Amino acid sequence: MQIPKKRTLSDIVTERIKSYILNNRLVAGDKLPSEKELIEQLGVSRTVVREALKILQMVGVIRIKSGEGIFVDDPSLKSVVSHFSFQWRNDATKMNELLETRIVLELGAIDMAIKHYSPALIEEMEIWNEKIRVKKNGFDQEDLGFHRSLFQATGNSVYLQLSEILTDFFNAVHTDNFHYEQELRQSFEQHAEIISWIKRKNAKMAKQIMMLHLEPLYLSMEQT
Repeated sequence: MQIPKKRTLSDIVTERIKSYILNNRLVAGDKLPSEKELIEQLGVSRTVVREALKILQMVGVIRIKSGEGIFVDDPSLKSVVSHFSFQWRNDATKMNELLETRIVLELGAIDMAIKHYSPALIEEMEIWNEKIRVKKNGFDQEDLGFHRSLFQATGNSVYLQLSEILTDFFNAVHTDNFHYEQELRQSFEQHAEIISWIKRKNAKMAKQIMMLHLEPLYLSMEQT
């Protein structure tokens, strides 16, 4: 086998393992051949196979369980993005682009939550908002829970993963946004309005309130 230039053996083995997963229609939880079997099938050294497995595990393609074997992992965009997202914090342009992307996702979630309307999932949004109402200060996790429940209401798992990457990222960067009583009460009221308009299936009004709700995030970004 002739190795293409600029590609290492571990790169080739990584692609071969991914092809094996696709060709055998393996899904999350399915077991792959052992390390020893991969070495024999691919005709490469243990070092090369281990390097390839390390790469695949790092990006969330596989999961290695000690004493059990190698398994296909449940795919997650978050596991990939987390490896380089820390660099975005020092890039003002990238941060603004991420904020714009989050706003698009938030507004799009309203459309999808109305389209795939589920009373149970809307109720989950209300539960999180009620937790905000009874808090006295520091309600970052409850706010995150509200927005996550909105994305869950879209009924789209990929959309949820995309949104969680950005929502978790902004919560990690700005941990002091919502700690005062005035902001707490305002956030609760805006959430309640968003829920109310979604229930009435009025996307336009729900989006208007969402834009007001996200405005403090814009301001905090300008100050960084």
